Amino acid sequence: MSIPGNFCQLIRCSYLSVNKRIPSIKFLQLCTRFSTATQFCSSYKNNESYPQARVTNNSRVFGSQFQYRPRKFKLTGNLSELDLDEFIASLERQPRTPMSRTFMIAWVDLMVRYPSLLTKVSWPELIRRCKDLDKFFDEKVFSGVLFHACFKCSDITVAEEYLKYDKNPSLTVLTQYIRELANVEREVSESKILDIYEKIKAKNHGVWDLNSGERVIPALVRTSKWKESIEIIKKMEIGGPMPPLAYSYVATAAFNVKDFNLGWSLLNKIKHQRISDQAFIAYLRNVEQTEENVSKLLDFLDLYEQFPTINLIKALQHYFEDSLGYKGTDTNILPSKGSCMNCRTKLQQNELKPEEYKILVDSFMNKVLQDEDIFLNTSPTELTSYKNFINTKAPFDYVLDGLNVSFAHGKAPPHEAVYNLENLVNQLSDGRNRILIIGRNHMSRWPQKNMRNIQKLAELYLINNDSNDDPFILYATLRSGQKAKFVSKDMMRNHTFRLQDPVLARLFKRWRLSQQLTIESRGPNLRLVPFTPTLPVPQKDMETGLWHIPYDLDKLASPYDLPSRWLCLKPKK
Repeated sequence: MSIPGNFCQLIRCSYLSVNKRIPSIKFLQLCTRFSTATQFCSSYKNNESYPQARVTNNSRVFGSQFQYRPRKFKLTGNLSELDLDEFIASLERQPRTPMSRTFMIAWVDLMVRYPSLLTKVSWPELIRRCKDLDKFFDEKVFSGVLFHACFKCSDITVAEEYLKYDKNPSLTVLTQYIRELANVEREVSESKILDIYEKIKAKNHGVWDLNSGERVIPALVRTSKWKESIEIIKKMEIGGPMPPLAYSYVATAAFNVKDFNLGWSLLNKIKHQRISDQAFIAYLRNVEQTEENVSKLLDFLDLYEQFPTINLIKALQHYFEDSLGYKGTDTNILPSKGSCMNCRTKLQQNELKPEEYKILVDSFMNKVLQDEDIFLNTSPTELTSYKNFINTKAPFDYVLDGLNVSFAHGKAPPHEAVYNLENLVNQLSDGRNRILIIGRNHMSRWPQKNMRNIQKLAELYLINNDSNDDPFILYATLRSGQKAKFVSKDMMRNHTFRLQDPVLARLFKRWRLSQQLTIESRGPNLRLVPFTPTLPVPQKDMETGLWHIPYDLDKLASPYDLPSRWLCLKPKK
């Protein structure tokens, strides 16, 4: 059975006249069933306003999506007029992108290429078109969509024209606009930024929430009034946790004017959250070029477990080579020997010497575990009972974070979660290993048969449901001697910071990386994975003067990932 060509043409014309878009894949497949796909698609080839379908020799469409080739819209005839119907019909639908956003990006691009069109723009008509394209489109978000399109096209001319139309822009419109002033690639005058900033202050009466402050700060720090960003941050902090980028922007501005104390005080507030490389690069560009100053940056990276990305590592290499007389080479570390493949230097390993371990235990017990807030949700009775338990039962070979192990495959009901815990205990128990499981009180209601099997092979200690289990795990492991290992997915970074000493922080990190096992789930079974034996921090060999700095091409996807690339820096002779 086949459908006459003129009927196919009628369907095509009717479909396009109503939708003004490409045909759907279901409609194309329907025509294919009647052996008309080739005829249907070939009718598009001569119509340049629409994308073309890809068809196989047997006239069947393949692939999960309708294949089409985009075409850049070109004006013909009168360059001062635009037929929006024709323009919208030429657009291709982008995956997972609202059609209104696709339309605005293409429209702004067209305005940039044909500036004379801006004089004939009807903004109410544009808003109406966006509503027609997306039934959920809200007029209130039009400015945001427009400004985002301007950012995509790296041009703010269209945004400026819109503000001439909107005589009384809302606070949201102004903050969105000033954000795009900071994002566009071309230089924006300080007077323009400050003019919008003053209008924002007049509307918000000095009240800054997280959204408005986060939009204003990236632009404001580029001006002579950059210090006002600090006051904005103080007011933003009242509303909740601050986004780390806000601190990074202001720190970058402080480093650019050589106010290094202010810059570092802001970065110290971010702690273990990801810091923009631009702040560190600004520091290297403006600080006096000495090894002591670059060591301060590297110690900061070490303390907060930050790893340079490619941009920062290039800036560090440039600093060492041009200012300090080093030669930098990309390298890797031989896993078997822990030595650099470039210079053959053996790097510092994670495992501690006995005297180092004693220093760590004494410092950690006195400086960290004695803090008033570390056992914040733990009652004094519970803490005393636990310490007596450990003093009586220790040492242990393995200390397990019970909930981490139980939910290694993700959130699960108790009868499934307890299987993971029982499975791992069976793996670790060989008749000699002593195992301690730190769990929560609610685990006492888990399937009793499984819990009894677990308690035959391991000690089980349940703490209050609200208590933080990290200090309990660390206390038990440190009290069990240098060979004891703990199993947890937590990185214990807060405890590194609590030591407040780079030397002690590095000892703790070395101990954690050598004694912690993280959990990897493969099918129904769990596998314990150790960390790298080489200490993944910037290292200097005091005898040879060699530096080795770990880095990654981009931000690490997970805190359990460690960088595999290193920069080897050798003093020039």
